[in-house]
Amino acid sequence: MLPSPLVPALLAALALGGQPAAETASPPEPQPTMPRVLGNVQYQDVTLFYPPLAMAEDVQGVGIVECWVSEAGRFEDCRVVSESPEGYGFGEATIRLVSRYELEPARLDGVPVRFGPVRQRIIWELR
Repeated sequence: MLPSPLVPALLAALALGGQPAAETASPPEPQPTMPRVLGNVQYQDVTLFYPPLAMAEDVQGVGIVECWVSEAGRFEDCRVVSESPEGYGFGEATIRLVSRYELEPARLDGVPVRFGPVRQRIIWELR
């Protein structure tokens, strides 16, 4: 018995990393709009949350956190990804600072949706 002509085409498609074409292509799933920060972070906010030990020792640093954006436009379920230098609390300070942000939430078909995770990087500097 000879192989079906579809078998070589299927094997060729899979060998190229593709998938065989479907009879009818389904439309792409709608994608949510990206959330965006409303307004600017004020210098007073930064100084309010600056890690006390870092401020006392005149240390500057960076905090990177990963959060979800709620339907209400707030960061939630944040976790510290990294901080530098370690031991001064820049990661936790970054979580406290970004929790004050107001955001335009992501929307799917005009309806606010939870979105994430997203990363926020804050450079902490004393002036």
